Amino acid sequence: MKLQIIKASLGYDGSGNLKEGLILQKQYDCLLLGGSQNITVDGIESVRFYLNSKQVPDGDIRLCFPKSDRNTQNRRLDAEDELAFQITVVNPLLQGGGLQLEFRFKEATNESGTPVVTRPRRFKFWIHYAFRWFQRPQVLNEITERKVYPWKISQHSTSLCGIACIFYFLIKDDPDTYERLALRLHQYGYAHHNNFLILPNAYLCRIDPEKNHQYPRNMAYVDWITLASVRNVESRLGYQGRASQVASAINWPHILIKLGRNFLGYQNTHFKLFSPIKTYIRDYLKDNIKLKILVEEVDRYYQQGSKIILLVDSDMLYNHSHYHLKNFIQYHWVAYEGGLRMVDQKGEPTSDYASVRTICFDIFSWGEEIKHSRTSKGISRNAFIRNYYGYIRIS
Repeated sequence: MKLQIIKASLGYDGSGNLKEGLILQKQYDCLLLGGSQNITVDGIESVRFYLNSKQVPDGDIRLCFPKSDRNTQNRRLDAEDELAFQITVVNPLLQGGGLQLEFRFKEATNESGTPVVTRPRRFKFWIHYAFRWFQRPQVLNEITERKVYPWKISQHSTSLCGIACIFYFLIKDDPDTYERLALRLHQYGYAHHNNFLILPNAYLCRIDPEKNHQYPRNMAYVDWITLASVRNVESRLGYQGRASQVASAINWPHILIKLGRNFLGYQNTHFKLFSPIKTYIRDYLKDNIKLKILVEEVDRYYQQGSKIILLVDSDMLYNHSHYHLKNFIQYHWVAYEGGLRMVDQKGEPTSDYASVRTICFDIFSWGEEIKHSRTSKGISRNAFIRNYYGYIRIS
């Protein structure tokens, strides 16, 4: 006797091997193929599912058998016959595991009328991870790496820089919680932390990073799963994790404020905006005010234990100080990590804002090491002043 699942779905198992299995909420047609046993269709006594030798509760998996009639009640299930039925996995917590389907049969008789006891039959099958195209071993390796080096998180070519900062802070606060959350999201398709539920659209779970040209090239699996899922939850523009979705992926301040409060659990999360656009005239007339904010607010709050996310133009990270039309689409969030130094034109440290020529400070951005970030060795005063927009304080 054999069990055949018609058009089973492909995906990767826990070892990273391509395997056929079932996915959540999809109905599969199955065939129970008879052997030499003399079994009637109505001779099935019970059908049970087992996970790790424990019976799966009724309702977690839905079975649908055809209704019997006079023509099928006494029909034998032999080598030429088959019993069709449907299986639908309902409980998301069954994802990422192997199950056993057990058939127990009523006592039957052979052609001579002698009672025949048919032993129970068990069939194994695999239920895919929610993100079934993202190999579990690779996800595990990436998580392990980020627990040791939180700065490894990177949004790559996407506009998910702000959410990357949020997860960077989560790992620094509680790396084990990050691991549990990321693994749960990969396996079950949802995760919960503090007062925030990550429940992305099922479309994200269907993306194959190796075959879908809209998957951001070279982006780590765990980074895309976590960052894109959170942005999808907070999207009103239909963000679905595609590389081409630049505008809908933007992390607006109100999203990061919500994540700071509900996800990270810091109720004292606020955004202080200097200006949403380049302040050409204001920078020229009062070019010290942004330096004052950096020293007397940003760095001071950081030294007091606050988490700081700076809103800048990405030109700052390239030490560019000129103005151009692209300034309106180059918003970028970076996590401020201290190390502030200001030096004059002779290379000497100075606290006189008017004398500052070079500014050095550490940031988290683009998966680059903190102490070797693009601002750690110094940027010009104009590169900072002309590319600074505001900051979020999380405390």
